[in-house]
Amino acid sequence: MCGVEENPHILLSVDSHAKVWRIDTKTGNVDAPLEHASLKPSENAERVPIGANRAKTFGGYLYWTNSGRETFCRVKIDAEGTPQGEVEVVASNEGAGKMVAYDDFDFDRNTGWAYLTQHGNAVHKVDKEGELEVFASSGDYGMFEEPTALAVSRDGKRMFVACAGKLGEFKGNVVEVEIPGKA
Repeated sequence: MCGVEENPHILLSVDSHAKVWRIDTKTGNVDAPLEHASLKPSENAERVPIGANRAKTFGGYLYWTNSGRETFCRVKIDAEGTPQGEVEVVASNEGAGKMVAYDDFDFDRNTGWAYLTQHGNAVHKVDKEGELEVFASSGDYGMFEEPTALAVSRDGKRMFVACAGKLGEFKGNVVEVEIPGKA
């Protein structure tokens, strides 16, 4: 669930049943202004059985990850959270040899880049053109297992990554990661 930047009384929530729900906290009205296949889980039985996972608004768009489809998507919205165009896949790993289930994400407000947690052991960076690359991984940060949430600092110099840990082996942790070039 996330708020609409231009209207603090509107909340949007994505679900794996292919809908974006809109809640008006002033009136109590609830509706679904968007229904789209990009929110559903993948039909591929080998993929994670999760669809839409996280939502945020940034720069006039609603963004979301889809863990099962291995995608990062967006749609332009107005101040009421109503879609103003077609859904776009910003970045995708679907079809690659190794599964990459995206979970949480945040934006560097200075560059517009997005950072996405990837179940397993990595954080991926997506630039404005949709180019995807591994930004940080377990090899760089030791106990970096199952990153599940992250937040970029307001100054854009670092991020904090919450890791779930590995069941039965070690507990979760929070890892601070410096963002290069942000002196």
